[in-house]
Amino acid sequence: MAGSVGVVPRRIVVVTDPNILTNTSLTVAGLSDTDIRTAVRTGALVRVGRGCYLHRCDVDALGPVGVHRVRARHVGATLGPEEALSHTSAAALHGLELWDVPLDLVHISRPATRRGRVTSQIHVHPTELGDVAVVDGVSVTSVARTVVDLARTLPKEQAVIAGDSALRLHPGRECPINGGSGLASVS
Repeated sequence: MAGSVGVVPRRIVVVTDPNILTNTSLTVAGLSDTDIRTAVRTGALVRVGRGCYLHRCDVDALGPVGVHRVRARHVGATLGPEEALSHTSAAALHGLELWDVPLDLVHISRPATRRGRVTSQIHVHPTELGDVAVVDGVSVTSVARTVVDLARTLPKEQAVIAGDSALRLHPGRECPINGGSGLASVS
């Protein structure tokens, strides 16, 4: 397959973030539902999604983008083979700079043959995936595709910041979009 047009090798990047604590994992560790509620009420645990928590010290250390990255990685671990994290969620896993963007929803892209949907925690985009990478064991859209998705969906300033970040972090990366070389050809 090497040398085939349109084939891009998958890149693997390891991210060292804390794991999400679920109701199940906390119960197995010996906490009751009352203990979990008390830990949330006192601030020792922070609810980051339905039945999902992080320790307060982890939330403080990660910041909003880091917390989104952990949530996205958790959701990404449940995705099917034709699905990938995308948009701001992929950008967070790629380490792109995100400024003043909504981080309340985890973004997923999947084939256009299936419907999109928005819930209180996820936004599913029906689209052709194309170039996919693996970051921390999770399928995400490639850096180039992520930049294009952000350019289509974010205000100009926020999209430019993410795109500029991609250029700084990945200056020589080949870009399968428009047949260009390097992310600078994505406009």
